Amino acid sequence: MTNITFIGVGILAQSLLSALNRVQVPAHFLLIAKDFEKLSKNSAGWPNLHLKLLQASSDISLILKSDILILTVKPAQIHDIFSKFPELSTFKGTVISFLAGIDSKTLSTLFLNATISRAMTSIGIQNALTPLLFWLKDGDQKNTLIEELFSSIGPIIYAKNELELDRDVLLYGCMPAVLATLLQPFKEKFIEGNLLATSEGFHLLILSAMEILKNNDYKNVIKKVQTPGGVTQAAIEHLESKNVFQELSSSIEAAGIRAKEISLSNSIKK
Repeated sequence: MTNITFIGVGILAQSLLSALNRVQVPAHFLLIAKDFEKLSKNSAGWPNLHLKLLQASSDISLILKSDILILTVKPAQIHDIFSKFPELSTFKGTVISFLAGIDSKTLSTLFLNATISRAMTSIGIQNALTPLLFWLKDGDQKNTLIEELFSSIGPIIYAKNELELDRDVLLYGCMPAVLATLLQPFKEKFIEGNLLATSEGFHLLILSAMEILKNNDYKNVIKKVQTPGGVTQAAIEHLESKNVFQELSSSIEAAGIRAKEISLSNSIKK
């Protein structure tokens, strides 16, 4: 069976492992985290996986024998890991990095002999995953190990280039939380006013909005439901007067600027 190592078992890794557990992926998983007690507790939720648990300070010889090394630590932690375990530079398998802002050039200076790939997903409703985004440094259209591991848990999308991945990372990586923050006052107001008495009712409202956005001509669809002088028009005109739409666009740009800053700081940090 394939040997797979996760370095870092936070929320993202836990969601990936839960998805892999549901489909009972036939592989050996080595999980490495600082908090061994918490890791042991969480691992009880993945009974269908062949697991071995290690504390971050343990011998890394097992890591070097892995076929796939999945990086799910915080981006700022990767250089600290290499300072403690410089032997990781000799890893010769496939590296799948979920480290936002750390580009392939930086990864190649860390993993000298590995096959480099970058990935991103986001955690949605009930810990479901958005599509898994991949970019492969070697230029291949697909990677057999990636396909075998992840295709069973959700759709896989391959970015054409690294710039495209970075753009999509912004959308899938941070925008769900940003949009949820924006929608929070809507939810509170509607439930408070008994217009939608439950969270489920609000969820249906969001699904209705998504159905509109699925239409390629969604702007005209929105116009059609705007009765002149009606409530929809009043709400949209109020948002326009407050430059809300411009600010939303600016929030994406701000995320992009910060991603570049993180990438630069990580690429020059030794």
